[in-house]
Amino acid sequence: METIITSHLIDRGFQQDKKSTIVDPEDIDSTISVLRTLRKNSDTLEIYDCAPWLNLTGNRIPVSDHVNRTGVNPLVGRQKKLNVEFIDLTSLYVKKTRGVTTFCCGNHPVPDRVPYPSMFLSTISILARALDYKEIHAYVVC
Repeated sequence: METIITSHLIDRGFQQDKKSTIVDPEDIDSTISVLRTLRKNSDTLEIYDCAPWLNLTGNRIPVSDHVNRTGVNPLVGRQKKLNVEFIDLTSLYVKKTRGVTTFCCGNHPVPDRVPYPSMFLSTISILARALDYKEIHAYVVC
């Protein structure tokens, strides 16, 4: 299993595991390159993204689904590069006990009453599915 941590989470003080890789999900082409490299070692991916709050408690909330509210589809304009036309996001994540649906808001303000917000988990997960990762485990750290 390969582990990805978003640069946003690291910027908020999350301690990186020695075996994890940091990506900036806003740099989509770089994220694709990293995911391709990691895919050579494993078809299982674990992703950690942050809730858009400044103070982290370190709680890791398992994710079972996401709603992409970032305003970005990382596949647009990259279909040939990724060799995909359409990808099925059904059952994207490995279901966890007490898994939540996260609302990925990117850098946009989080609307009131949005439960379990995250930043760019959807971007990485969509790209991972396009690159044929078989299992995606995801967590929001708050």
